[in-house]
Amino acid sequence: MAESQNKSFILHKDTKRLNINDNDLNTQRISAIFQVKPDGLYMEDDMSRETFFPNQEMFPVNSMRDKGSFAVYGTPLMATEFPSFGTSRLSSMWSAGSGQAGPASSFTCRPQTAFQHPVDTPSVHVNILENMGVKEINQSIQEILNTEETFTICDSKGIEITDSQETRVLEFWRTPNRKIHAAKTSELPRLVHKTKRKRSNVRDENLEAENRLKIEDLLETLEVNTKIEVQNMRDNLKDTIGDQKEEITDSITQMKTCLANTTRKLESLDERVSDVKNETYVTSALREILRCKVCTEIPENTIIVVACCGQVLGCGACVQKCISENEFCILCKNESVVDRIVELKGFQMVLDKFQSV
Repeated sequence: MAESQNKSFILHKDTKRLNINDNDLNTQRISAIFQVKPDGLYMEDDMSRETFFPNQEMFPVNSMRDKGSFAVYGTPLMATEFPSFGTSRLSSMWSAGSGQAGPASSFTCRPQTAFQHPVDTPSVHVNILENMGVKEINQSIQEILNTEETFTICDSKGIEITDSQETRVLEFWRTPNRKIHAAKTSELPRLVHKTKRKRSNVRDENLEAENRLKIEDLLETLEVNTKIEVQNMRDNLKDTIGDQKEEITDSITQMKTCLANTTRKLESLDERVSDVKNETYVTSALREILRCKVCTEIPENTIIVVACCGQVLGCGACVQKCISENEFCILCKNESVVDRIVELKGFQMVLDKFQSV
C-alpha cells in the first residue's frame, strides 16, 4: 500500500490533461473529471499501449507505470444518441485492448471505422479466461450485445485470428501494441477492401506527385544539357571543318578508293560463288546419274550400265540380284537384259570421292 501511495499518473482525454494520485484513481472520480460513464471506462498506456480496466471501481495501480501518461476512454455522459449496431456504418468494427489484472484478460469492444482511431460510442468489457477460444469470445460478444450477428476476430489489418493453441494463452491477448478487432463477419470484406483502397489511393497520389516532380526535374536538366551539347558539337564541327578541311578531303578520297576495291572484290567473290554453284550442280547431277537404281546408293567398286537404254543400272551386287529376279530391264522394260550389261571401269577415284562426301 505504501508503494501505491507514491505513484502519480497523467490522464488525458481530448484536450483535457490531469495529474492524479493513485488514491484518486477510481471510476467515479475519473468519470466526473472527464465526463464519461463509469460503465465501460478504461485507460490505455501511451507508451506500451497496454490497456487497464477497473476492478471493483479501482484501477490496478500496482501494474501501471509510475508518472506514466494514460488515455481515458469511455462513453460521454452528454451523449444523447448512439449509432445502432445493426445499421450504423461506425458500428461495423469493434476494437479490443488487453489488460493484465487477475487471472483473466479483460477486453473493451467499441465501434470503429475501417480500422481507424476509435470514436466515443458505447463500450463493453469482454473477460477472457485461460484456454478460452475464439469461438467462446465471439459468443461472449454476442451475449453482451444481445445480437445473433456473427463476428470475426482480426488484427488491425483485417487478417482473421483463428482458434489455435497460441490464442488460448492469455499472453497472446495481453501483448502490448497489439490491436485486436471484432468485426461483423458479413461486413469484414467490404471494410478491409475500403481500408486497402484508401491506403492504395494515398500511396498512388504520393507516388504520382513524387514521380511528377522527378520527371519535371529530369526534363529541365535534359533540356539544359541538350542545349549545351548541341552548342559544343557545333563549335567542334566548325573548328574541325576549318582546321582539317584538307584531311577531310583526303579521307573522302581514301574512302572512295576503298569502296572501289571492295566493289571489285565483291564482283570476284560473286564469280566464285557462281562457279561453286555450277560445280555443285554438276556434282549433284553426276551423283544422281551414278546412283544405283536398286539400293539408291553410290556404287563402291563396279558401275553396271545396260546397253538397251544406255543408262547406269547400279552396283554389281544389286544388278546380279535384279537379273536373277527379273528377265527384263527395270529401266526400259526391255527383255534379255542379261546379255546387255556392261561393266564400266576406271571410275574408282570418282566413286571414292562421292563415298567420302
